[in-house]
Amino acid sequence: LAIYQFISSFQIAYSPYLMKTYAEGDILKVNKLILVFTKVSFLLYFLVTIPLFLFCGEILRFWLGEVPDYSIYFTKLALFLVFFEILSLPLVSVVQASGKIKKYQLYLSLIIIINIPLAYGFFIISDKPELFFYSKIFISFLVFLYRVFLVSKLLYFNILDYFRDIFLDLTIFI
Repeated sequence: LAIYQFISSFQIAYSPYLMKTYAEGDILKVNKLILVFTKVSFLLYFLVTIPLFLFCGEILRFWLGEVPDYSIYFTKLALFLVFFEILSLPLVSVVQASGKIKKYQLYLSLIIIINIPLAYGFFIISDKPELFFYSKIFISFLVFLYRVFLVSKLLYFNILDYFRDIFLDLTIFI
């Protein structure tokens, strides 16, 4: 999605600073930067996504004329799917800075590949095409949790504090 590319551009701007700070060994500052960059990434995502989510039908009708079945629903699910990827961007930068990429990529790939049998199982159980998105959203959530867990081990931060700091502030914003 273009939204992910837009937020990724922001990530390209802060990633070198985050990596440099990690390389300097300033773990406390890296922890603060992760929180700041995650919140800013979310705010950018939120500012772009909410109007698209609210006016999805009108935008698709304007763009396509006749809107195919499931298009509005799939678009909204795709917008939601990007949410976990956006929250993960600062975490990915820290993993890359740590140099512990081999194990990270192996476990990440194993989690992501679970989507194939999961989606297949959903298609066997039901003929609803949106189930693929549900399985993909679930896998994206698992990938996000894995990234949080891995970075918490690298930076020695408390996972519950991370979630409280991120989601409490973002909930207050919303």
